[in-house]
Amino acid sequence: MRPTPLALAALLAAAPVAAQEFDDAYEVIGTLELTLGGEDHTLYALNDTERDRAYVTAQDSAGFTIVTISAVAEDDGRPARPFATLLATLEDGAVADGTVSVDWRTEDRVLMANSDSGAPADVTDFSRGDDGAITLSFSGEMQPMESGDDMDASPIEGGTPVAVEGTFTGTLPQ
Repeated sequence: MRPTPLALAALLAAAPVAAQEFDDAYEVIGTLELTLGGEDHTLYALNDTERDRAYVTAQDSAGFTIVTISAVAEDDGRPARPFATLLATLEDGAVADGTVSVDWRTEDRVLMANSDSGAPADVTDFSRGDDGAITLSFSGEMQPMESGDDMDASPIEGGTPVAVEGTFTGTLPQ
């Protein structure tokens, strides 16, 4: 029995919206779901296959592992703002101080929860599997920051903090 056009339209309308479609040069290797000031955002960590550059990395240094996660929006198949960067320092497989740095940037707004802003976000859940799978959940307050062309930032005097919570789920390329 063939479905009617009306039944097909109803099925398509009920289907969940697919992840953003990036150009073939980009492979989605993770998703960052976050709520910032009550507004929900979904950003994507990518593997740039043309440049052999992953948006999720781990670097060992002096007994610690520094995990950096960058996630972006999509615009016409390409990475775009807003973007967020998470930075966690691991020691013996756990987040070293129970916090993560969070950096959020749009064209005209910079928010941070890190040592520069005075308050990193608290890690509420973290796991890293032998297969490279990473899950990181966090919550905190982000401070409005002034930023120049060099990406350095300083807190805006009298700026109102913005609540943030989020979860990253993805893979650290091996």
